[in-house]
Amino acid sequence: MNSQITLKKGQVKTFVNETGDTLIAMRLDDARTILTDVLNYQLADSLVKEYEAKDKEKSKIITLQKEAIVKLTEKSENQEAQIANLELIIKNKDTEIGYKDEIIKQQKKAIRKQKVLKILGFSGAIILPVMTALILLN
Repeated sequence: MNSQITLKKGQVKTFVNETGDTLIAMRLDDARTILTDVLNYQLADSLVKEYEAKDKEKSKIITLQKEAIVKLTEKSENQEAQIANLELIIKNKDTEIGYKDEIIKQQKKAIRKQKVLKILGFSGAIILPVMTALILLN
């Protein structure tokens, strides 16, 4: 094979040797351009793989953040329901306290009435026999 091949710019020649290997002959400038493009594409492909890996990680992070937001929203809704229930309990307690105060007022009236009747009864039990005895003695 001739190592002093003179080719014009843009020409490419292929040769197959006895062992079946294919050899490509071209000008050095053309080979440099092709190899530079291959190197750039190889770098770009490796960057794409890195970006895809980072994209997968970022997607996982976003998914986890969305799940956290959903859980926090559910927690907030549950707390709002608890607050509503506690407010209802407080309202019921206030109503019960009102009933209790009313019962206490009624009981105080009944106690005063019983005291008055007791005083009148004891007074009548003492005064009536004394008056009867005085009337009979006169």
